[in-house]
Amino acid sequence: MQQVLEELPPSTKVSASLVWVRVLSEDHEQAAQAAAEGLQSPLLHHFYDPEQRAARQMGAILGGAGHFAWDVYLVFAAGALWEDEPPLPAGWSHQLDHSAWAPAERRHKGEALINALRSMLACE
Repeated sequence: MQQVLEELPPSTKVSASLVWVRVLSEDHEQAAQAAAEGLQSPLLHHFYDPEQRAARQMGAILGGAGHFAWDVYLVFAAGALWEDEPPLPAGWSHQLDHSAWAPAERRHKGEALINALRSMLACE
């Protein structure tokens, strides 16, 4: 994600949020803060979601009701607001292997993920 943000022209109006979700026992707030220090950009804002609230709401709107969305990348239209429920993304991708709810055609890793992010941002 950071690579894609760094490639954007300076005039691009983009804001990125990285939501750290507690999935494993070692996914505590201090670990999220330490990881965030290695991912810095003026366009990037970090949040910690220890109770998976945002992740559960995102899972629900992406078709995974009862699941939480982690390791997902979402692109929203300009002006999209999260009010009572999150807005629908204009595009999204994930890195989840063997997911019961996230479509395989949206799974991208490595260079394929970078290309998917570039493509989603180009459509904005």
